[in-house]
Amino acid sequence: MKNFIAALLMIFPLIATAQENSKNNQSNKSWEVNSTWVDGSAPAFTNVGSSGVAFNIFGYVSLGSSSITRNMTFAGNNPTLTFTVADTLIVFGNMSFATDAMTLSVPAGGLLIVFGNLDINNKVDLSNAGNIVVTGSVSKSGSQSSIDVTGGSFYAGSYNNGAQGAQSSIGNGPPDASLNTGTDLSTNLPGVYDFIQNNGGTALPIELIDFKASQLGEVVDLRWATASEINFDHFDILRSTDGRKFDVIASVPGHGTTKQPHDYSFTDGFPFAGVSYYRLQANDFDGYTETFKTVSVKIETGKDISLYPMPVVNESKLSFKLNFLPETEIQITITNVTGVECIRRAYSHAEGEMDLDLEPGVYIVRMTSSGFSKVLRIVVS
Repeated sequence: MKNFIAALLMIFPLIATAQENSKNNQSNKSWEVNSTWVDGSAPAFTNVGSSGVAFNIFGYVSLGSSSITRNMTFAGNNPTLTFTVADTLIVFGNMSFATDAMTLSVPAGGLLIVFGNLDINNKVDLSNAGNIVVTGSVSKSGSQSSIDVTGGSFYAGSYNNGAQGAQSSIGNGPPDASLNTGTDLSTNLPGVYDFIQNNGGTALPIELIDFKASQLGEVVDLRWATASEINFDHFDILRSTDGRKFDVIASVPGHGTTKQPHDYSFTDGFPFAGVSYYRLQANDFDGYTETFKTVSVKIETGKDISLYPMPVVNESKLSFKLNFLPETEIQITITNVTGVECIRRAYSHAEGEMDLDLEPGVYIVRMTSSGFSKVLRIVVS
């Protein structure tokens, strides 16, 4: 994997809260192919939004090709609708938004590539770290137009009209956000840069074709697959209780460079009680990382704590992990079998560790927090 995902076919759950009356794609195909779309009908690529429905791009969709130009236009006076590129949309032609057209949203993991010009007379939202790449010029005009790229990246050959005046909010503005100079697309997204330089004639460097999470008893089974990988090092598996703040819980090695499909899996043996959210972060050998879509699973289980390693070796560390976020500090007290307190600690996080300096023997560990209490016995060797 040189640096970017070409296709995610699964629906991004966090985007599913978009307008219920929407047009959604379901597979990795051309915009103009009926089977690309959930309802089995390819929509027009001109006057998009005139039908009064929102659009959600959840997979890899292309309009036109390197030899066929398709200019995409958006009807005006649709400010309450959103055109969301949650995955990848490639337009071989110009993209033009009429005055007060539907909002263009490219959230985290989203990529919009325009082989042509982009005319903005609407609202563009890149605030969740999406990416827009325009090989031609970006023009912004009209009192209803605005661009929010907080946390996102906007790359273009040039910026004109209102976009030129707002260049400080479009990535870093020219020249750093241009295609060919400075710390730009070739540095930040080299896989996408190569794709651009080849006029879309080569595939984006990696294809993730599936990512699922399912409950198996009291554990969560994660499975995903790639169709191809280039210069790929490993996946980090990230987990969250709220779908916003994620922590790495494991890493799975990749297969370097391969054109063969590969299946991956990981078992979360101690998931959070309730809903757990999972993401994959791809890491290339050159240090580039990319985070992909989120999946979730609900585990019906009570609050619990895990202590490890077992047995415990003196003068080592005893680690703990909660399957919930404590509402108050968790108090951990270690006593010997006669009730003499040896260690007392307080933690505000779901994971932690403590240094042990105990004589070999049996000890009692008491753990309490708001709505939770547990007693375990450990053996120190």
